[in-house]
Amino acid sequence: MRRLHVEAKDDLLRSFVGKPVGGIVELIYNALDADADEVTVSVEENEAGGIEAVVVEDTGSGMTPMAGESGFTGLGGSWKAAAAGVTPKGRHLHGSLGRGRYAAYSIGERVTWESVAEEGGKRTRIRLSGSRSDLTNFEISEPEETDAPTGTRVRISLPTEAAQTALLNDKVAEMLTATFALYLTRFKQVSIKWRGKALNPSKYFSREPAEYRLDVVEGQTISLTVIEWTFKRVERRIFLCDGNGMTVSEAPARIHAPDYQFTAYLNWDRFREMGHDLLLHEFENSEAFPVIEAAKERLKQHFKQRDRERQRKIIEKWQEEDVYPYPDKPRSEADEVARETFDLVALAAARVVNENRSAKGKRFALRLIKEAIDHSPSALKTLLQEVIGLSEQQLEDFEALREHTSLSNMLQANTIVADRLDFLNLLETIIHEHEPKHRTLERSLHRLLEAEPWVFGNEWSVATSDQRLTAALIEHMKHLDPGSEVETTAIEPVALVDGNTMARPDLLLWRAARNLRNRYEYLVVELKRPRIPITEEHLSQIKKYALAVVNDTRFNMLDVQWDFWLIGDELSEFIVNEREQKNLPPGAVFQHPKYTIYVKQWSEVLADAEQRLKFVKENLQYDPDRDSSIERMRRKHAELLADVFPQDEAASPTPETGAESQLGNLVDQETRQ
Repeated sequence: MRRLHVEAKDDLLRSFVGKPVGGIVELIYNALDADADEVTVSVEENEAGGIEAVVVEDTGSGMTPMAGESGFTGLGGSWKAAAAGVTPKGRHLHGSLGRGRYAAYSIGERVTWESVAEEGGKRTRIRLSGSRSDLTNFEISEPEETDAPTGTRVRISLPTEAAQTALLNDKVAEMLTATFALYLTRFKQVSIKWRGKALNPSKYFSREPAEYRLDVVEGQTISLTVIEWTFKRVERRIFLCDGNGMTVSEAPARIHAPDYQFTAYLNWDRFREMGHDLLLHEFENSEAFPVIEAAKERLKQHFKQRDRERQRKIIEKWQEEDVYPYPDKPRSEADEVARETFDLVALAAARVVNENRSAKGKRFALRLIKEAIDHSPSALKTLLQEVIGLSEQQLEDFEALREHTSLSNMLQANTIVADRLDFLNLLETIIHEHEPKHRTLERSLHRLLEAEPWVFGNEWSVATSDQRLTAALIEHMKHLDPGSEVETTAIEPVALVDGNTMARPDLLLWRAARNLRNRYEYLVVELKRPRIPITEEHLSQIKKYALAVVNDTRFNMLDVQWDFWLIGDELSEFIVNEREQKNLPPGAVFQHPKYTIYVKQWSEVLADAEQRLKFVKENLQYDPDRDSSIERMRRKHAELLADVFPQDEAASPTPETGAESQLGNLVDQETRQ
C-alpha cells in the first residue's frame, strides 16, 4: 500500500462532508457518472439492530490505477472535468470537482474503495482506503489483474451517530426516489436499489407528471416537470437539472400548495455551465433567478388548476353519494347564486365534511351549512335526529352534555387539541427539514416553547424565559409564598461555581403537585437549535446551573425537586456515552437527591408529547398535514415564524382552516339561540 496526500486545507475538506442521506445521493451519482446501469446500496446491521456498515456497489466502468491515483490526490482535477460533461454512454455528468469521495465520510469513519476497470484489453483491481479523522491522506494498493466485472464497491464502516439515525429512517427510500425520479424516468435501463428494493418512482406518482415549457430566455429550451407523490410527506424542492434530467443543484419551492406532496424538476442545459454561480440563484441579479421565479409562478398556476379539478370532483362525489343538498338544477339566477355561495363554503369545509365516513354524517354537515346560509341555524336537535339519525339515548347524552358546557366550549376543547397537534407538526418540520432547520434561531425557538410549554408536560407553567438565575430565584420565592411581596433589590445574585452571575437558562418551568402538602417541581430547559450538535461543553454548562441551584440554600429546601433538560437534535459520541448510565432513567446523565440532569433529543420530546395526545387524536381522527399545520401556526405565532417560513411558502388560509372557522361560527350561532 502507498500513501496518497491531498494538497488542501482540512477545514475545506470537512466542508465537503455533508449529511448522511446527502452522502448516499453523492455516492449514487458517482456510480451513474461511471456509466453504471445498476447501483445497489445495502446496509449491514449488527445484532443490536444498528448499522455496522453501508455498502454502495455499481456496475460502472470503475477506476483505472492512474484515475484512482490522480482522483484521490487533488481537487478540481478529476477525470470528469476533462470529459466535457458527458460519459462514454452519452449521459451528462453530475460532478466534476472530485469532491464526491468525501461524501462517504458523512456516513462513517472508515471508507474503502475497491474498483475494477478495463484498460488496454485487460482488467485491473485497485483498493483505496481513508478515514474521516485524516481527510488529507489515502492509501492505495498496487494494481492486480483480475477477471472480475468492472465496477466499484464502496464500504463505509464505523457509522456516525447521525448516520445511525438518518439511514434507518423509513423515509430514506422516499427521499432517494424523489431525488432520482426524473433520471430514472428518462434512463429506464438504470436501476438503483436501496436496501434490496429498486427505486420505482412511477409506482408512487399520484398522477402522471405534468410537463411545461417556460419561455423565459429567448431561443433556449427550458422545461418544468411536476411530480405529485402519494407519499405522506416529501421535502418540496425544485431540482435544477440539465437537459438530461441530471441534478446540478436544488432550490426550495416556497409556494403555497396545501395537501399536495410534490417535487419539481427545472431542466435547462445552462444550469450546468454556471458552475459556482449557481449557488447564488436566490439573488435577483443572478442569471438563474428569473428562470427559477418563472418556475415558481408556473407551479402556482399548476396547483390552482389542481384545486379546481379537486373541487369539481368533490362535488361530483357528493352528488353520487346523494348527500349534496341541491338535487335539481338551478331554476333561477337567485338559485344559482345561492348554490355558488353554498359551494364556496362547503368546499372550504370539505375536509371536515368528508371526515364523516357515513353518508348520513356528510349529509348532516352539508345540510347544516345550507341551513346556516339560507336561514341561520335554529333547530340543531331536529337536524341531529332527522339527518344524522341519532338515537333517543344519544340525543339525551348530547343534551346532558350541553347542560354542563356549551357547544363553543366543546369546539374550543377540540381546537386546543388540534392546535397542539399542529404545533408538533411545526416542531417536527423545524427540526428535520433542511431550510426551516437552518433558518430557526435559538431565540425564536425559546419563545415558541415559552408560548407552548405543554410540549414538556401538560401541567408545566412558564416561570421565566431567557433570564438570569436570579430572576428564577425570585419566581421560585413567589411560588413558595404567593401572597408575599418579594423585595428584589435586596436579593443577592445567584452565582455559578465560577462566580458568573449572568447565566441565563432558556426556560424555567414549574408545577405544584398537591397531595398532603404542596410539592413544587421545577424544570430548567436549555435548548439548542436543531443544527447544533450537543457536546461536552453544553453538558458542562447545564451542570453549572444545577450546582448553582443545589448549592444555594434559597433554592435548596424541602418538597422542591429540580430537573434539568439539555435538548438538541444531534449528539456527540461523548454525550451518547454519558446518556447510558446504569440504574438511571432513560436519557439521565446525573442524579442527585434534589435534582436530575437529562440530555434529550428533540425526537424524544416530540414522541412523548405525541403519545400524550394519542388517545384524543385517534378519537378525533385528526391527522394534520405539514402545510396546513404550518399555515395555522404562522398565524398564531406570526412574529416568531416570519423568517423561518417566508411569506411565499404559505400565503393564504388553508381550506381546512376556513372550514373550521365556518363550522365554528355555525355552532356559536346555534349556542346563542
